[in-house]
Amino acid sequence: MQQPLLIYLYRLNKGVLVGVASALLFLSSLTSAVLTALLHLPVHQPTTLKYENYFQYYYNKPYTRYGPYLIGILAGISMTTKKGHLLKHQWQAAVGWFCCLSVMAILVGLAYVLRDVPPQPSAPHALYQGIHRSLWALAVAWIILACEEGYGGFVDNLLSLNLWVPLSNISFACYLIHPVLIILYNGKQETPIHYTDMNFFYLSWVT
Repeated sequence: MQQPLLIYLYRLNKGVLVGVASALLFLSSLTSAVLTALLHLPVHQPTTLKYENYFQYYYNKPYTRYGPYLIGILAGISMTTKKGHLLKHQWQAAVGWFCCLSVMAILVGLAYVLRDVPPQPSAPHALYQGIHRSLWALAVAWIILACEEGYGGFVDNLLSLNLWVPLSNISFACYLIHPVLIILYNGKQETPIHYTDMNFFYLSWVT
């Protein structure tokens, strides 16, 4: 529903598209941050039912996940309508790769730093939860742009291997089906699930 609307706004007026997209991105980030602060949510997926609000009010909601979706749409529009290369010089690519990898490393590191959830509303947790999805999506969009314009290096070579073709053809179908399998597996358990390497290997790769 949103994608045709955004494309229509793009054809109508690019300035309107930028304004609407910025407002939606801000509202999505703000909603995630406020929910995290008010409900004392963790910044990672919890492994116990102590934080059931994480799934009920945050994890499964489209308005908290809209940032990456929106960035993907905007990146797609930009890459399919650009007249020439956006990266004119190698130094631009170098700066882009440095920023991209730095952002990814910082986001992963902060997830461990902010692992403990304080009993009171926490500004760092709320800020992280509000922007980390969108920042990660921006980093991924940069990787796609760099590869498309010839600055991907070995990353482009790796992602261009033919072995990914059959996997990419079934990836969306797996994405749609695997939550059902996980729910069925968890629902059939008659005892608590305890961590073992083999058990979580199965959960990660089979379901």
